Amino acid sequence: MGQIAQTFGVDWAHLLAQVVSFSIVCALLYRLAYTPVLAMLATRSELIASNHTTEEIRRFVEADSLGYLSIGSLRKAVADDEKHEFCYACYTGDYPTELVNIEELIAARQKRK
Repeated sequence: MGQIAQTFGVDWAHLLAQVVSFSIVCALLYRLAYTPVLAMLATRSELIASNHTTEEIRRFVEADSLGYLSIGSLRKAVADDEKHEFCYACYTGDYPTELVNIEELIAARQKRK
C-alpha cells in the first residue's frame, strides 16, 4: 500500500488533513443547512392548522382561548405597520410570484429525457 501511495505521490498527512476538513464541512452543512431546510419543508398535513378548526386546536393545546392576529395587528406587532418591509405571503396567500406545481415540473422533466 505504501509503495502504491508513493508511486502516485500521496502525502498521507495532507490527505488526512483534507479528510478531516471535509468531514467538518459536511457536519456543519448538515447541521446548519440541511436540517433547518428539512424542518421548513414540513408537509401541509403535518401543520396542525391545515386540518383542524380553531376550537380543535384550542382543545389540543389545552388553552382557555385561541385566536389569530389580523395582518394589520401582525404588522403592528413586528413594527412593520408603516414600512411594509416584511413579506406576509405565507399568511395572506398573496404571493409575489406564481406558485409552482412540482408534479408538473417533474412530468415535464421526464418528457424531456
